[in-house]
Amino acid sequence: MLLGFGLSTGVSFTRLENTSFLFLIRKGKAKLHVMQDFPAQPSRDYDDVVKWLRFFDMEFDDDGPDGPLVCLSVVHSGDDKGLSLRMEHTHCFTDARDGSAETAKGGHYHYDADETREEIEYEARIRYLTSFDPVLKTSASTMGIDFTVFKGSKSGEIVEAKGHRDVGPRQALVQITHSGVCGTDEHFRHQDQGLGHEGVGIIKEIGSMVPEISDLKVGDRVGMGWIQKVCLHCKPCLTGQHSKCLNSEQFGTANLDQGSFSTGLAWDVSALFKIPDAIDSASAGPLMCGGATVWGPLYEHGAKAGDRVGILGIGGLGHLAIQFVIKMGMEAVVFSGTESKKDEAFKLGASEFHATKGVTKFEGIEPVDFFLITTNVLPDLSLYVPVLAPFAKVFPLTTSFDAWPVPIFPLLVYGYSIIGSGGAHPQSMRAMLSFAAKHDIRPILEKFPMTKEGITAAMKKLDEGNMRYRAIVEV
Repeated sequence: MLLGFGLSTGVSFTRLENTSFLFLIRKGKAKLHVMQDFPAQPSRDYDDVVKWLRFFDMEFDDDGPDGPLVCLSVVHSGDDKGLSLRMEHTHCFTDARDGSAETAKGGHYHYDADETREEIEYEARIRYLTSFDPVLKTSASTMGIDFTVFKGSKSGEIVEAKGHRDVGPRQALVQITHSGVCGTDEHFRHQDQGLGHEGVGIIKEIGSMVPEISDLKVGDRVGMGWIQKVCLHCKPCLTGQHSKCLNSEQFGTANLDQGSFSTGLAWDVSALFKIPDAIDSASAGPLMCGGATVWGPLYEHGAKAGDRVGILGIGGLGHLAIQFVIKMGMEAVVFSGTESKKDEAFKLGASEFHATKGVTKFEGIEPVDFFLITTNVLPDLSLYVPVLAPFAKVFPLTTSFDAWPVPIFPLLVYGYSIIGSGGAHPQSMRAMLSFAAKHDIRPILEKFPMTKEGITAAMKKLDEGNMRYRAIVEV
């Protein structure tokens, strides 16, 4: 295989001796990574390879090798007018840790003082290997992941299926250990798709671009939620509102072969979040959707210490909302159908509690600045208008496909805002996880096995309204 290389212009060197150069060559492009004190002979552990000091692009004439090629050489000479490289002791290998691919033949290139470029040519014989280094992984040579996934069906029965995914350039392969069970999963139970969108697991493999766009690495414990991928180039993404990405991939509409009710999946790193050590994996699952759903309206919409936050419903969302509100320095004003959960609301930190059953008009309640609707059915909003402060922000967090009557006149007079919020953008997610870790905010859990029977039982109990308060399925 004959390759022709040319260095990009605009770079000059002076007096480099015994400096190692690593050529990371991929199909269609290459990079020259300049390092110091890297061994001339490739070691059996490539962890130091990621410690680049600088890099710049190279181009080559043909399509390059069929897969990734890594060449390591040693520079022995240089002067102030230019740099001559004698590519002796050059080794070329694929992504393997054992470094046992065959040695390439030598060559040289030269940069004159005026940066005139000359070409380098050398022959390389490559033997592709089966042992891979995750740091230098590319989509051309991956292990992939086989997984069991639990899907919905036309009848509503939970179906066990098998799947396989190879890692994409921007993806990580995640071995799932836990998944939260969200009420929204019920809406997709009659679809032929993977269920679950509150997953937690361990990264087992990363794609070729991941080291350049993310700090995630193999071995990290991560979580994922409703959003599966964001484009990073639309207006919402460029303004920090990634959860409103115009080109996103989301649960229910994309990657229907996958879900967090599974043993593994492939996920874009733009929608993966590292879990703080202080949060156990079972608790982390419900935070990835339920926690983000109640955190986003507060963190992203100007809620501040001293504000009064109305919370309608004490369930999977409401019990988390109470904890966040109180730990953020605000007052949690809780509304629930009966007084059956009153004691628990106060244990969670509620400032006030108001039962709603049979009430036709609320009186004597100090108005709230924010109003989070966390019930599984949308309420009659007109009942709650008297408890809204001027310019109050109302967040209907219920997943519903129904129309919702809104009293327009008080909306006009008092400047209320009704704001949709289905989660949190990436920076907000990170802040939520960090805050939950520091302030010991955890969901109240009931645990089930990651089996067809376990998932069926969890969804049945949730649908009947008997869950206290979030279900988690464990592999």
